[in-house]
Amino acid sequence: MLRGSLTQRNSERQVKIDDRIYPKLCEQAAKVGLRCRTLLELGCEIGWRKNVWLKLKLKDVDMLRCRMTLRGVLSKNKKPYVAYFEQGSELYHLLSACVIGKGQDDYMLNRADGKPIACPTEG
Repeated sequence: MLRGSLTQRNSERQVKIDDRIYPKLCEQAAKVGLRCRTLLELGCEIGWRKNVWLKLKLKDVDMLRCRMTLRGVLSKNKKPYVAYFEQGSELYHLLSACVIGKGQDDYMLNRADGKPIACPTEG
């Protein structure tokens, strides 16, 4: 069985991580830190490219409506796209931890100085 507990709204995304491997990936990503674990979940649940996630700002993430908006300037085809996640899901909890204490113009995954990170293990 392949990993893919996406919402009905994101049903076009095909996930190719085997359910037997997924828990091990989560465990290893969590050891690296919150950013790495969040990137893994974003990749599995939403897709998109790593560079998009690293440039995503809090104003692009609507925790109340459980959706993220990929601004046109970040997409390959320059068209905006909205992806959804489930309230109470693992992704929801990880995103919640990433947004605590940040402002709307802050990067979702950032360094302590507020600048965007280049990779999930960067401090």
